[in-house]
Amino acid sequence: MKAFAARLVLVAILTLPAYPGEQLAQQPKKSKLWRWSVVSMVLANALDTGSSIGAHETNPLLGTGTFGGRAIAIKSGFVLGSFAVQHWLVNRHPSSARPMAFGNFAIAGGLTAIAISNFRVPREQPSQTSMQAPAP
Repeated sequence: MKAFAARLVLVAILTLPAYPGEQLAQQPKKSKLWRWSVVSMVLANALDTGSSIGAHETNPLLGTGTFGGRAIAIKSGFVLGSFAVQHWLVNRHPSSARPMAFGNFAIAGGLTAIAISNFRVPREQPSQTSMQAPAP
C-alpha cells in the first residue's frame, strides 16, 4: 500500500498546475479560488484513477474491461479538456470563476467519495490453481 500511496502522490505532484507564487498572489480572489478548485480536481481525479487501476470499469465512456492505460488516457483527456474550456472562460469572463470553482469543488468531492468507495470494493485475487503449473 505504501508503494501505491507514493505513486499516487507522485502523479498528483506531476499533474498539478505550476503557478509561480508571485503571479498567484497578484490574482483576484475569485481567480485564486478557481485555481485552488483546479488543484482539488486534479487531486481527486488522481485519487479516483489510483483507486480504479486494475479494477473492472463500469463507465462505458472509459471502455469496458479492466481499468488501465486506455481508460487513464481518456479520463485525462476529459479533465484537461474541461480545464482548457474553464481557463478560456475565466480569462474571457472573470465573473464566471466563482461558480466554476464551486462546481469544481463539488465534483472533486464526488470523485473523492467514488474513490473511497472503490477502495472498499474487494479486489479479486488470482486463484492459486491458475498460477501453478499443470500436473504431469
